[in-house]
Amino acid sequence: MNPAAMGVGRKDLADGLDFLVTVGAAEKLPLVSSNILLPGGKRPFPAFRYIDWGGKRAAVFSLTYAMPERDKEMGITVTDWTAAAKSTLEEIKDVDFVILLTDIGFDAEHELARKVKGINLIIGGGPGQRLLTDPDRVEDTLLLRSSDRGRHLGVLDLNSASISKNWKLPIGQSQIRSMRAQLETISGKIKSESAKQDPASKEEVAKLKKAQDDINRALENVTAGAATYKHSIAVLDSAVSDDPATAKAVSALGQSPAEKRREEAAKAAKSLPRNESQAGKKPPSLAKPQAVLAGSEPPAGPYSTGTVPCRKCHQKEYSSWLRTPHYRSGTSLAKEKPSGECYSCHYSRLIFTTGIAIEQMVGCEVCHGKGSLHEGKEGIVRKPEESLCRKCHSGFHGKKDFDFQRAYESIRCDRKE
Repeated sequence: MNPAAMGVGRKDLADGLDFLVTVGAAEKLPLVSSNILLPGGKRPFPAFRYIDWGGKRAAVFSLTYAMPERDKEMGITVTDWTAAAKSTLEEIKDVDFVILLTDIGFDAEHELARKVKGINLIIGGGPGQRLLTDPDRVEDTLLLRSSDRGRHLGVLDLNSASISKNWKLPIGQSQIRSMRAQLETISGKIKSESAKQDPASKEEVAKLKKAQDDINRALENVTAGAATYKHSIAVLDSAVSDDPATAKAVSALGQSPAEKRREEAAKAAKSLPRNESQAGKKPPSLAKPQAVLAGSEPPAGPYSTGTVPCRKCHQKEYSSWLRTPHYRSGTSLAKEKPSGECYSCHYSRLIFTTGIAIEQMVGCEVCHGKGSLHEGKEGIVRKPEESLCRKCHSGFHGKKDFDFQRAYESIRCDRKE
């Protein structure tokens, strides 16, 4: 693809920092990261890169979020993104344009754009609004988002006036078309009302002409030397053919580590007790801790909702949960040889009317109860009892000093980051 710059996000670090540094060097990947530091304050990647964009000089930097436990394992520190953005902008010199790549999340990107001046364009990822068909704006910053997992490709065309030190917040061609369409509608109404020749119609014509003048002035302001852009989202579905050389190279790699883990998890899931409605009888009793399968004892009812629907209303809590060991409980088994006992606590078991599904994590319902019974503040457990936590945190790994209050503060959804 020959990209000009690549921001380092959390998933890029899934196989460790050393792996990414090695691959980046071998493949000459233009990786950048402004808030990942090694001991002593050294950087594993450049904080930013200068690139040429249409003959103009632009700077690209990148931010990600902290995962303290995982960061400690890798020997890195992920610093506060607001402070990192400000210090990086002070390092950047003599550019016409500044671009930020992030996976810090939708809300955080908007907050950052309000707090830190001098960023012209933010291309975001991570939690929150996954896809923006039209860019968002925060003061003088334009924010773009495409979806995850390569499902869409965002395309932004900026005119030459956009890429300059005298940056003006650009206006999309779609907005210009909309304003012109409003003018056409108003012109038609003026013509219709003018034909009536009565006092009420004359008063209405005066109002319409004022609105017409206001839109004309606004249109002149945004088109008189202002930056404009065209933005589109391309859906990368089966209608888009694979590049033959790339497809061949990917195929030669074989299964990815993630695919292998999913395959192993699927095999292990088959060994779990089947739903009563499927088997026609109660599943056999299992010795503890297998008997306490996370999520397998929900309140009465034949199904469960899973974790994903929770984020529709609880985005901040969902984002907080993504940074906890509960979210990573399934991946922590990747380097082990797990048994049914492991899955009992590390995975959530969902029971639907159509059968059983597995979440490779400790989902929301494990702590807060069955999502299908959640109506308003009713039918949900706001703070889990210690006894519930101890079903899994029972010294199985030899750690018998489980401190409930300390553990709860580290995973509670409303904790301050």
